[in-house]
Amino acid sequence: MRLSIALVALAGVACAAPKSEQRDTQRDTQRDTPRATRAEDTAAADWSGSLQAMQGGSDATWKYAERASADFDNDGQTETAVLISNVTVGSRGNPLWEDGHQWRLYFEEADGKRTYAYDRFVPNGRVEAVVAEPRISGERPTVTLIERTPTRVAVTDVSYDGPGRVKAVGAYVRNVQTHFTRPLK
Repeated sequence: MRLSIALVALAGVACAAPKSEQRDTQRDTQRDTPRATRAEDTAAADWSGSLQAMQGGSDATWKYAERASADFDNDGQTETAVLISNVTVGSRGNPLWEDGHQWRLYFEEADGKRTYAYDRFVPNGRVEAVVAEPRISGERPTVTLIERTPTRVAVTDVSYDGPGRVKAVGAYVRNVQTHFTRPLK
């Protein structure tokens, strides 16, 4: 009788405790996912560990890059926002997409100094970046990141305030329930 009670109690504890993989996923999601519930979310704080490590140039071999230039910090000089990925680029310059890739966004000053703003592994999806027009005259432009996977859509506006200073000024994250489909003819 005592053995059966102990087994039932042990089974209850095992079911109640999250598995190691679930805890890791929850922790990664909490660290990497911009939260739509906060009015302002600091990108550098969310990814601070990986952003500091990237300052050393660990992505120097990545060939895939998209660029846009603007005066992101209103200092009168043009900066370049660069979205990069560790996807392999084929001999014709086309990306060879696989199951998932690491994506990073950084801002580069005219002197080559980089400030990283985003670092995320995106499984079975991709990240797009656009320069968003300021909502009000005199405001700085922001970079809007659009992350799409089969199970998630996330949109984050990133503001660059000068070397070493970036923040997420808006975020929207939704899990996907069903995708739209086109009827076959």
